[in-house]
Amino acid sequence: MASRLSEWARLIYFFVVFFISFSATSASLNELNFYTEFAPPHSYQENSAVTGIAVDMLLAASKAVDDEVDISRVSIMPWDQAYKNAVSNSNSVIFSTVKTKPRDSLFYWVGPIKESNVVLLARNDSNITVENLRALSNYKIGVIRDDIGEQLLLGRGVPFNTLHEAPDLSILVKLLYMKRIDLIAYEEAAALYMARKLGLDTSVFTPVSTLQQGDAYFAFNKGVNPELVQKLQKGIDKIKLKSKNNNESEYTKILNKYKP
Repeated sequence: MASRLSEWARLIYFFVVFFISFSATSASLNELNFYTEFAPPHSYQENSAVTGIAVDMLLAASKAVDDEVDISRVSIMPWDQAYKNAVSNSNSVIFSTVKTKPRDSLFYWVGPIKESNVVLLARNDSNITVENLRALSNYKIGVIRDDIGEQLLLGRGVPFNTLHEAPDLSILVKLLYMKRIDLIAYEEAAALYMARKLGLDTSVFTPVSTLQQGDAYFAFNKGVNPELVQKLQKGIDKIKLKSKNNNESEYTKILNKYKP
């Protein structure tokens, strides 16, 4: 009899611990922490409001599955800080993140948000041509710490001492415009959009090499409840569908909203 009671006690203990552990995992998208950087048109602050293509897609997709994320859950910070938070803290999401082989196993991926074309951007009057990446050791290249541009260059053997790290894109664009650096390794559309927001003439910039063509995603820490990952993916899929009364999907409306 005592043995049976002991068995029941162990079973009850197991189920209680399981229930507490399961309950501790966020059950709502609105309980997650979303990290991003200042990188218009994808994500930025305007009149103290967080906005941008990826931000709007997050809000629209979460609303489509009846679990709307409050904008207060989205934090803008330097990319290296956002990336460290997303890797080390459970219940964290970082965006817009380009999927690469080294990053692939670190996160759950939701998207894609949009295409991403990572390039080396130069000034037209620099006459820089890039026949191979080994030649890049002769130039000063602007990068964001831990960003895809820096990772791609280092992964292909470009010396770290040729890289000029900056906390955000606006600094890099200004430095390139003023000829303080020779190149920027960044997503092309975002770099040119930033230049326009800074009031700079974008015609002085030109891509001289493509580092990677791919897609940008929401990257979820592996500690996030997989059901929430699936839920946001379902929301992204929903907003990409055309409505019955309109040929334009919510996804397309968001993209068109930020066209220059």
